[in-house]
Amino acid sequence: MDSAEIAHFEITSSELDKAKTADIKLFETIMDSDGLTPETDVAAGKIAPGTSGSTTIAVTNNSDVNVNLDMTFKLEYNGLNAPLEFSTDNSTWNTDITQVQPATTKLDMSTGKRKEITLYWRWAFGESQTATDTAIGEDVTALGTNQPEVTVTATCTQVD
Repeated sequence: MDSAEIAHFEITSSELDKAKTADIKLFETIMDSDGLTPETDVAAGKIAPGTSGSTTIAVTNNSDVNVNLDMTFKLEYNGLNAPLEFSTDNSTWNTDITQVQPATTKLDMSTGKRKEITLYWRWAFGESQTATDTAIGEDVTALGTNQPEVTVTATCTQVD
């Protein structure tokens, strides 16, 4: 008698919900412009020119099949648009978060089951944007809290 079992499909992530989406805490740890040193020149919990940070999302394939992982990011501002730049490699930067999507990653069922993708952000510091940065800082005082929100969505599909 010939028999077979149905392959199990399970993708897990401590950062994402069951639907593989999450509002990520991109601004939880705010660093200096080097991305390595804790920020000491800006009040705690605030972002300003010269601040940066990152967050890492890990996805694990616990399936009996190979899976392709695609990840997208969406940014929404509640008020002013701070001139933030984003990257997934910490070297190529873009002000449009939708342009820094990581390439499709194959999560092999036996090797390479786990993939970590880091989303970096920075608010560039420099003389060329001082007037714009100052205007944003002055306007945010009148508006109150201005918290950018980042949503990540992971799409996992079986490899054919």
